[in-house]
Amino acid sequence: MIDIEAVESGQTVRSALSLALLTGRPVRLRHIRARRQTPGLRLGDLGGIEAAARIGQAEVTGAMAGSQTLSFAPRRCVAGDYSFSVPAQGSAVSLLLSLLLPLSFAGSSSRLRLAGATHAPHSPCYQYFAEALLPLLEDAGLRVSAQLLRAGFSPRGGGMIVAGIRPVTRLAALKVRTRGALLGVRGYAVVAGLDRSVAERQRARALRRLEPLGVPLSIEPCLVPAVCPGAFVVLFAEFEHSQQCYWASGTLGRNGDAVADEAAEQLLTHVAVDGALDPWQASQLVLPLAFAQGRSSFSTCRITPTLCDEVALLREFLAVDVVVRGRVGEAGQVHVQGARRERPPPLTGNRGKTAPATHAARRSAAEAGAAIVAPETIAASAALSSSDDVSALLPAAG
Repeated sequence: MIDIEAVESGQTVRSALSLALLTGRPVRLRHIRARRQTPGLRLGDLGGIEAAARIGQAEVTGAMAGSQTLSFAPRRCVAGDYSFSVPAQGSAVSLLLSLLLPLSFAGSSSRLRLAGATHAPHSPCYQYFAEALLPLLEDAGLRVSAQLLRAGFSPRGGGMIVAGIRPVTRLAALKVRTRGALLGVRGYAVVAGLDRSVAERQRARALRRLEPLGVPLSIEPCLVPAVCPGAFVVLFAEFEHSQQCYWASGTLGRNGDAVADEAAEQLLTHVAVDGALDPWQASQLVLPLAFAQGRSSFSTCRITPTLCDEVALLREFLAVDVVVRGRVGEAGQVHVQGARRERPPPLTGNRGKTAPATHAARRSAAEAGAAIVAPETIAASAALSSSDDVSALLPAAG
């Protein structure tokens, strides 16, 4: 049983379950969101846990709202046709991302029908997945098709995504080190259950904010079906060698101009900093690239604590080398040497006992502005400030 301490985000929960499914190793998550005002698992987490348990035929304990401990012991990952519903507080897109890799290696094709929010606060939106992340995953070898049948906004959710996943036996390394010149910005100003004029105003507002970039701009106003009113703006910065995506969602009572301003401000802030991939692409790619053959390299315009969490989590499950160069909150580079996909030996002796402390210390180091480091240098890394330029290496397990 792998013990992971101080789990602070839903993505860490989902990634831990994905890695358990991929490696066949049971995992126990403890002190989930213990430092939050509302600690423990949230309703939005439960749909993902249920889905992972079904496809992995797993034994699960602690899967209830408010629980700070979750144990997950998979038997084997089984491909098939599945329908899952995520509570309105959760994200159907995040659920899809957590299931893609385990089902891709399950040996036969799968079909998913996912109900829930497709444009949820603090979660990737569907257009980001389909147009910014999925092309990179396909370059690595995943074979996935997806379609948005209905958008879903907070607080009611109600969106619908269908996806087909074909089996693969290996993934290829990716190299996206430079982005080149900014060629243009495209995007969508979308509304559901509102007058088209709202989308037109969002489009006009975003165009005004982006005009100083001096590149071609194309933002399409759109109407989409949904069970409750909502609005969002999604923008793609297209470079010579890469593409980045930034978005913002609106809910009832939020001014459409504020939605456009948020999306435009994110894009303007990040394109002013060098880096081929956006922060969300960087944090979402590390896990699949750990299973690729060869060495992957990419640059990102911002190293985030979420990226550091993903790297630390990988080290608990796999013999994988990951180098993160840069400062948390600033641009940096990531290098991933793909690990063997065979099930690693179980943790035993002192190594098994120190795993929880190791992960917690790495999480603290990331929050302090340090990059992920090897266990023997945790104490030194925790003292680093965000002004220190650090290089991080997770050595392969012996």
